[in-house]
Amino acid sequence: MKRNLTSPRSAAAVAVERICCGGAYSNLVLAGAGLAPADRPFFTALVRGTVERLRTLRYVVGLYVKRPPDRMTEAVLCTGIYQILYMDRIPDSAACNESVRAARELVSAREAGFVNAVLRSVCRDRASLPGQIAAQPDGVRYSLSDSLCERIREQYPDRCADIFASFFEPDGLPLCVNTRRIAPDALVERLAAEGVSCVFADDGIPVVVSGKVKDLKHGEEIFEAGKADLIGICRPALADPEWITKQVEGREKEIIKCIYCNGCLVRDQKHEAVNCVIADKVAERNAAGRN
Repeated sequence: MKRNLTSPRSAAAVAVERICCGGAYSNLVLAGAGLAPADRPFFTALVRGTVERLRTLRYVVGLYVKRPPDRMTEAVLCTGIYQILYMDRIPDSAACNESVRAARELVSAREAGFVNAVLRSVCRDRASLPGQIAAQPDGVRYSLSDSLCERIREQYPDRCADIFASFFEPDGLPLCVNTRRIAPDALVERLAAEGVSCVFADDGIPVVVSGKVKDLKHGEEIFEAGKADLIGICRPALADPEWITKQVEGREKEIIKCIYCNGCLVRDQKHEAVNCVIADKVAERNAAGRN
């Protein structure tokens, strides 16, 4: 059932439930929230933060409940606890009261009372909870799967602690410079003149370009212009997985070309098997010709 939600906290709880329990894509859920522009930054930060720390938040919920709550109640609890423990600018009273309103709107008045009791307990214990979390295994502490933690420890035994800690470091704002309009150094100077600190990071990180790279010649032009280190190809490869081989061998006329209708994207967004409409039609035509 589609809800018309205007509260960013209610919308965040619904988004978390859809992403973590329903398998929805986070980027599509965030883009389709339909909130007022003023509410979107808080909503986005709350959803991303809750999803990022979900295993830790579920551990905290487990400290105060005897049996797991239903999916939506758990989502309301996790978003509320995230605000209390990790969003310093949000008063505890606001996190509790608004989460209770969200539970009343999304679940029931009874569950709203349950959410209120749990979150008030979290507020009471907030000074001791970070220490309890830090004492847990890495998977709970850093909200990672046990298998991933084990793999990191095996591959990077001397750096695993730094790697785990880096997952929660705040991201900077990366800028991709359109060198047709301005040189990177000139952009840095312009931003500095406006009071924005910026550093041109020529650190060897590979740049990947994708989207309507129509043939090998087009890709080579991108490489020669120094605009990319790698070329990403998806839709043309769905249309014809052998298109590069065919082009190298001079069989361009045999290539099934992508027309960028985005039929594959629509299927992907519906969690359906992804295939190419054009390739399917060509296969059907060829099969009919053989018969």
